[in-house]
Amino acid sequence: MSMNCEQTRQHWHLFHDSEGDAELHQRINEHLSMCPECARWFFQQSQLEEAVTETLRQGERTADMWDRISRRAVSTEPTAARSRYLLGGILVLAASMLIVVSLVFWNAADGSSRDLTTLSVGLHEKLATGREDVKFSSGSHIEIEEYLRRQVTFPVRCPPREDAGFHAAGGGVCKFDQAPVAYVVGQVGGQRVSVFIMSRESLSRFPEQQAALQRRQIVSQQRGDCEVVMGEVNENLVLVVGRVTTDQLDRVLKAYGSYHEHGPQVPPTHRASDPA
Repeated sequence: MSMNCEQTRQHWHLFHDSEGDAELHQRINEHLSMCPECARWFFQQSQLEEAVTETLRQGERTADMWDRISRRAVSTEPTAARSRYLLGGILVLAASMLIVVSLVFWNAADGSSRDLTTLSVGLHEKLATGREDVKFSSGSHIEIEEYLRRQVTFPVRCPPREDAGFHAAGGGVCKFDQAPVAYVVGQVGGQRVSVFIMSRESLSRFPEQQAALQRRQIVSQQRGDCEVVMGEVNENLVLVVGRVTTDQLDRVLKAYGSYHEHGPQVPPTHRASDPA
């Protein structure tokens, strides 16, 4: 039985911590593949938790706030009360930091639920960390291409190869805002990189990226530590995501499908915020 949004979000911690049974994770993954709003929510929750954890870790090393909390907790109160006081102080501190991080994150993030960059980064992170399994594992570009062509109705061309710096490891399919997506996973310079391939017509679902690509043939955007380079290649919209340089991702993008026929000549990559 499929899960609704409320049920899915209730199990976020189990999903994030890789706990719970396999069936639960499968049902959550199925819902996230069909619900871009929950996929975005899961990604934001992960980003917030990681940011708070890192901030708390730094606070333990550098700030005197922990000493102040400990000194106030050591009193004539019973041990249980002191424990509750210390825990309460830590929770208040964590909540305060969470609010600050949330405000920063929401100010930086696009408010649209149809943000293709956010969706692609969210899935890339899950694939890269093993929170979502790659559906088809293979180092053969030909096998990956043949597999993907059987899974989607829109054209899929040959994945980038080693001479573009991309070492393929497998592929699969999913959906972004109900739009079918084929993806290829691999490595560039030892870092995990994902290539997302969509029908060119799917771009109309994502206003921000559509507007950016109307100004530039290839655009780069960033979400957190991940760089995203995207462009239209013949009949496809292609996004390359990873924690490597824009130039490396740009090279992978331009190599997509170029082994069957020469792709279009494109100018250097520009960020979406650059003036036209």
